Amino acid sequence: GPRQGLDQVIPKFILQILNDKSITIYGDGTQTRDYTYVSDAVKAYSLLAITPKIEGKVLNFGSGKEIQIKKLAELIIKLTNKKGKLKFSTKLRSGETPRLLCNSNLAKKTIKWKPIVNLETGLLKTIEYYQTRKHLVVNLPFML
Repeated sequence: GPRQGLDQVIPKFILQILNDKSITIYGDGTQTRDYTYVSDAVKAYSLLAITPKIEGKVLNFGSGKEIQIKKLAELIIKLTNKKGKLKFSTKLRSGETPRLLCNSNLAKKTIKWKPIVNLETGLLKTIEYYQTRKHLVVNLPFML
């Protein structure tokens, strides 16, 4: 979401496309991720803080929906209404995981949490935030 660290994939992709650069994807782009919007994460942690007898339990907070990185980049291009290209690099990030999918069933059961903001809505909010700030980060290196 907005104000996310610039070392994260979504802000990098958004800033690259808003600044008329190709979106750089490391690997073939088939690696998947599960994204949760910031307001949903905040709600999850708020519920966690007030839930009794939760100590020692491990809860995951995610949408439960995975998206390929290249599909994420294509969606960002579509949502920005910009003409953009994908640039693939054979170099993978250190520790790159091919698949990341969250199982939030325990969180849903124990703290009655579920995500509300879908990926497209969250991306639109994030794109809107960075559209007015793209000039501040034009010269930052984009490293995944």
